[in-house]
Amino acid sequence: MEPVAADQVVRAYLMGETTRRAFIQQSLALGLSGAAISALVAARGSSTAAAASGGPVTFVSWGGSFQEAETKAWLTPYTNSTGVKIPQDSPPDYSKIKAMVEARQVIWDVVDVEGEFGLAKDGAILEPIDYSVVSKAGLEGGASTYRVAFMTYSSVLGFNTAKTGGKTPSSWADFFDLKAFPGKRGVPADAHDGLFEACMLASGVAPKDVYPIDVNRALAKLTPIKSQLVFTTSSAQKQDMLSTGETVMGFIGNGRAYAAKRGGHPVDVQWNGHIDFADYLVVPKGSSNKADAMKLIAYIVSPEHNGALSEFISYSPANTKATLPAAAKANELTSNYLNLPNVSFSDEYWATNYQAINDKYQAWKQS
Repeated sequence: MEPVAADQVVRAYLMGETTRRAFIQQSLALGLSGAAISALVAARGSSTAAAASGGPVTFVSWGGSFQEAETKAWLTPYTNSTGVKIPQDSPPDYSKIKAMVEARQVIWDVVDVEGEFGLAKDGAILEPIDYSVVSKAGLEGGASTYRVAFMTYSSVLGFNTAKTGGKTPSSWADFFDLKAFPGKRGVPADAHDGLFEACMLASGVAPKDVYPIDVNRALAKLTPIKSQLVFTTSSAQKQDMLSTGETVMGFIGNGRAYAAKRGGHPVDVQWNGHIDFADYLVVPKGSSNKADAMKLIAYIVSPEHNGALSEFISYSPANTKATLPAAAKANELTSNYLNLPNVSFSDEYWATNYQAINDKYQAWKQS
């Protein structure tokens, strides 16, 4: 593929100067991969929105109440204090980042990613974090070459109180008990959110012995309730289904569960066996706004600002030096429940084993 010609074709399409059909034909003729073409077609709307906003730093996150909280906690205050505009997109897509980088048309600048992404294996498509701009103070263990932790949360057993007959589930074991708690269960459509860790806990494995995961044992735990499973594809869907009672129980981030509860829905949480995660910020390689992206990241993870998120959604700061705002509900944060059995999600384990486990999970779903 001849670089200059390819750049011109991709840029013309992303800027709306050529049709989708013409773009695909020209890209194929130039040798652009099918995966890159598909991702860039999907990115067309995002690019147009970003261009129209005039913002120099495009921020990408997971939508819904979480991204709204990020906006209130950090993005709007940052714009107000610096004048830097921050257009937004959702959801993050790791294959799209790869396609953008390969096509040399990166339209995202700061992306919120989960634990299995942003490790050394992804270094070819990410910019190294500039630690002359981003301070590591208070980020022990959360600051590495290509990513910075900025918030922590737990995947918990959420339940609809109007559907459980006045009873409260006591652990993940109750998630699998259809006699005591009949009704649909929400589980992730992919091998995410601590599903396999929870299966291990419910089958009697101690938290310290969860890894390496016995995939067959976990799937054997799921099989008896398979007919009652609803496979969810987004955090917003998990929240909505629990709120309406479409699912009686489900895997959900603690912040999403409490957002539903604060909104007047009959949703509550069982913390016993919570699976703890961190989210990270990365910068795709080739971002034309890399310097400003690093400044935004520095602002978000700083001790002065990192705790602000907890005012708007019940997720915890990753920076150990951050203070919580007065409006934060500390009893809704993971730190309040560390005395209960819990599992720390292993980023390295899942980075290595995700594909094999997910392939087996998808085959099980179809069996």
